[in-house]
Amino acid sequence: MLIISHSIQTRVLFIFLYICFFMPALCFSSPASPETKTDIQVQTYPQTKTTLLQHVAILPFSSSKKDIDKLTTFFWEKLNHAGLYELIPLEHVKSVLEEHHIQHAQGKQSHEYLLQVGKSLRTRGILSATLTHLPESILTTALPGKQSLLTINLLDIQTDQVIWDIHITFTHYSGNAYPSDASLVTALDDALKQLIEALIYQGAIFSSRIPAPKIISVRGLIRKARIVVQPAPPFIHTGYQLFRAKAATDMFTPVGSIIANNTTPIVLEDTDLEDDSTYFYTISAYNKEGLASIPQQPFSITTIGKPKPISTILATGNGLRRILLSWEPSPDPNVTGYTIYRAGSKEGPFERIAEIDDRDRQSYVDRGSARSYERYGKLADNTTYYYTIRSQNNVGVESEDSDVVFATTKGAPPPPQHLKAISNQPRKVSLSWAGSSDPHTREYMVFRAMDEAGPFEQIANIDGRHQLQYVDEGGYLDPLQDNTTYFYTLQAVNVVGTASENSKAVSATTKPAPAMVEGITCSQSSLKKVELQWSGNRAPDIRRYEIFRGTLPDTVTLKVGDVSAERQSFTDISLADGQRYWYGIRAIDYDKLKGPISNPVSCSTKPPPTAPSGLTGNITDKGLTLTWDANTELDIAYYSVISVGFLNREIQKTQKTGVTLELDLEPDREYNFQVKAVDKDGLVSEASEPVTIQYHPKEHKLPMESETEPQAP
Repeated sequence: MLIISHSIQTRVLFIFLYICFFMPALCFSSPASPETKTDIQVQTYPQTKTTLLQHVAILPFSSSKKDIDKLTTFFWEKLNHAGLYELIPLEHVKSVLEEHHIQHAQGKQSHEYLLQVGKSLRTRGILSATLTHLPESILTTALPGKQSLLTINLLDIQTDQVIWDIHITFTHYSGNAYPSDASLVTALDDALKQLIEALIYQGAIFSSRIPAPKIISVRGLIRKARIVVQPAPPFIHTGYQLFRAKAATDMFTPVGSIIANNTTPIVLEDTDLEDDSTYFYTISAYNKEGLASIPQQPFSITTIGKPKPISTILATGNGLRRILLSWEPSPDPNVTGYTIYRAGSKEGPFERIAEIDDRDRQSYVDRGSARSYERYGKLADNTTYYYTIRSQNNVGVESEDSDVVFATTKGAPPPPQHLKAISNQPRKVSLSWAGSSDPHTREYMVFRAMDEAGPFEQIANIDGRHQLQYVDEGGYLDPLQDNTTYFYTLQAVNVVGTASENSKAVSATTKPAPAMVEGITCSQSSLKKVELQWSGNRAPDIRRYEIFRGTLPDTVTLKVGDVSAERQSFTDISLADGQRYWYGIRAIDYDKLKGPISNPVSCSTKPPPTAPSGLTGNITDKGLTLTWDANTELDIAYYSVISVGFLNREIQKTQKTGVTLELDLEPDREYNFQVKAVDKDGLVSEASEPVTIQYHPKEHKLPMESETEPQAP
């Protein structure tokens, strides 16, 4: 149920001009009272939308005290002008009422009365209205004036249901019992406008009064139906609405919005339809009040189906990771382009690889997943691909598949031929080969192994098809070894990085390094030096020898000198005394090949004397006497007597094994002494163990005289 209420303020001048302009016979001399307030309520029901009344009879408006026949005429003309119903003329209604002797009850129109009138008039819809005065007992404090109520309703006598009704309440502050004629006209005019708005809002818009539209042509297009309508004059039809259903007996639904009647002709289109499908349509015309004509008998339209398939397609192979496709363009005028599909077998599955938005295009190069800026394709090498093509219309509908065609891409280049390797080169191998016959060859990859069976490891890329030589010298951290056999093979690589099979393997052996130096001898016990001699290497291209030293047999790594090949001797000087050294020698040839370091030999320098032992000291009547044991070395030149203190100092030299010292001894003071041996080469031993002497006057008597040993020369 829908209820629309509207409070109307007094609009005397506007209503008066409106009525006089359209219906001068209904103009009244007295204006609407400014002291009258009007309230309008329009009520519709669910059956309003589903009930179609082609003919409606308006009965004379009823009032208990006021003559309102002119009001009946006014409402009939306004409702007839709106075109909502086919109204039975008022004269015919009065005539039938008189003919059947149906009495018009003043102030009341009973239900039985309305049914009797409808049957007599042979109409389904009966419109009645009653104006009554409301007693003061039902007035509210909010409305203290006098009130009257005009009730209008439309009854469907077939279903015995009210289609809609209108309630207009008038409140009079001037003391009048009923509203003025002008107030009634204004209220009826506004009430009718609200009624039409309510009916349109609920969808009860169809009227037999509105003529049906005239259809010029209908046509099914691609996913679209097109209907051309010859428009009526704008005062009859202001717009047209298209309705669609899947079957003539189904419920029709609106297609889009209402098309305004402002062009000639009117084109109604229904889009986004299914291909090769039949739809049913009908059209309604609308007037300026928003009411519509009764829909016409449905008509059908069938949309266009798929375009025709391509009849001829060719595939050309042996391309470098690409395949060329060509075809005859489709003769179908609806075709706007083509879709190409590819598979790895004739049975598929096929996947879409390209869409061509050009009906006149006749070829396509399949480059796989390669992008437009990439020079070469990305199909697999030496691989067969299968293709089919479909034509496509402007909404993307594709035809059936064309015949399946296939082609094979180009394979890898052939392997290089006539590979050669040169032996007996110092730590390198020179390679050469014949160029590849494949014009797409970009480079060669060089592989090396330590065994003919591999594994082979790539060591170089040679750019250029005509670069046919390479010298293998190994890497900075992994150079080739002397007197070592290496095995080589090549691959040709084309411009897309596809490599050939391996060429036939070849081998070469590097030049051997000089042999180990032998016959090494060295001096022993030489003063601060070692003298070395060895046998010369028998190789004819020895350039020099390198001498190495170490303090242990496995640490002979310090290079201490080198000599030319003409010499087989070397003196290592400035060495430590009494030190044992280990020496090794290796030969180096003119190719800078280095032989192995020889087996180490042991050599020692002359050691210093051993430290004197047995040092003792005594206080005698001759003085302070020191004695020690003689050293076993035969070349001792003298002994050095040292006073030990804050600063050690030598106090006497002697070739003997004892001395007497004349000193001014202080009571209870400790005196410390050590002795060192010095040989004829000036080598000094370590100091002896110290001896401590303390003078006690009560125990020792100082000598009056002291003999002092002469110092050693």
